[in-house]
Amino acid sequence: MIKFFRNIRTSLLREGKTGKYLKYALGEIVLVVIGILIALQINNWNENRKLQIEKSKLIDAMIFDFTNTEELLKITLTDVGKQLDYMNLFYEEVTQPHQGITVDSLKYLMTSFFQGHSFKPNLSSYYEAQSTGKLGLLHNKELLSELTQFLQSLDGFDQMREISLNTYFMGPTWEFRKEQGSLAGFTKGSNGPKIRPHRSLTYDEIVAEALKPQNTATLENAFILNMNIYNNIKTMLGHTQRIIDLLKKMKEEKR
Repeated sequence: MIKFFRNIRTSLLREGKTGKYLKYALGEIVLVVIGILIALQINNWNENRKLQIEKSKLIDAMIFDFTNTEELLKITLTDVGKQLDYMNLFYEEVTQPHQGITVDSLKYLMTSFFQGHSFKPNLSSYYEAQSTGKLGLLHNKELLSELTQFLQSLDGFDQMREISLNTYFMGPTWEFRKEQGSLAGFTKGSNGPKIRPHRSLTYDEIVAEALKPQNTATLENAFILNMNIYNNIKTMLGHTQRIIDLLKKMKEEKR
């Protein structure tokens, strides 16, 4: 093909048809430019197609991860909600003039003050996209805002959980445990190794200890911490549901 065009140029020059030669050369240049533009267009189309495939994969992966996270949040929210209900029931019981439930039931309710919660969302697709720069494929300010707020709520949850652990091992709950020698007499079930046997407290003894000002403050502190944890989880759940809705909407727009 190149030889063919070269022969045409040579023939025109030999015949002295300079004007036609220039027109031909210009036409050849135009054809080359058009060919380059077409090649660039095809290349851009191919690159865009690859990016769209990557975007679709990322959206599907994030929908999967956040759907799992939503289920975990619902379970955790239910558990913490029950714990708060049991805490309230405990103080409703101990402030009654007469015993209304068995000592084992009272211990079961008191156990809720010393339980912790863990929550670890599956965010592997998000963190991978963030580290590889693929998060920019989403091009959705509302989605990115929801993701940021979700992570802030998750950080708040982790901080509350850390405070709760510190309270148990170094703070007011630890002081309560030191004073009593063990939680075994107050709670239902095992609370670690039984280094020495502890007698089971009576209903009246548990009530008397719970109503001491310093112990009431300790239990109230546990309630407030769990309420903050509950609110963090509820906020995360709201952001998670909105993230899933936005991702699904983006997926539908691709079809």
